[in-house]
Amino acid sequence: LCPGEWVSDEVITYYFQLLRLRDRKLVSLGRKSRYNHYFNSFFFSKLGTGPSYSYGSVKRWSKKVEGKDVFNLDKIIVPVNVSNMHWCLLCVHVQERNIQYYDSLGGPGTEYLEAMRRYLSDEWSAKGKPGDFDERPWTLTPTTPETPRQRNGYDCGVFTSMCADYLSLGLELRYDQDDIKKCRRRMALKILKGAEGLDLD
Repeated sequence: LCPGEWVSDEVITYYFQLLRLRDRKLVSLGRKSRYNHYFNSFFFSKLGTGPSYSYGSVKRWSKKVEGKDVFNLDKIIVPVNVSNMHWCLLCVHVQERNIQYYDSLGGPGTEYLEAMRRYLSDEWSAKGKPGDFDERPWTLTPTTPETPRQRNGYDCGVFTSMCADYLSLGLELRYDQDDIKKCRRRMALKILKGAEGLDLD
């Protein structure tokens, strides 16, 4: 997490685990009514997109979801490793029926949005939900101008982690490139402290 360094998938995975622990704590305290779930960075490499899409490769992953039902969650938050060169984030705002992509370089993420909608349809059927999955209420939202942008080629992992952090708390994405050194320090401190150092704000 030193300045100028690429953030590895191990760091991303562990940081997201800390967000999940914080989320559980907030629900237990009554400050949130629904859980978020955080799939790891291998979710999309297993699920695939377009012709390589394979629901069977991740079918069992939802067994780790709180309540075993992704449709009762607040959000599904997934880091996206694009060609081992760039980190982005996809967030399913479940109760709002919105699947949104967050890319600090501005890419739309169309193939990931479509794959996630397809995953939700397959998950609906696999879990024996009534009727067919209705895609009509679901919105696919590519990266918007409000998504914070990086101004270099190496801070994408920090932008992705901060995006997940803010979204998990329902906060607006009020950070930019000028804040990233401070964000790196914040991430490093949380990781060093682990579960004992979780802040709830």
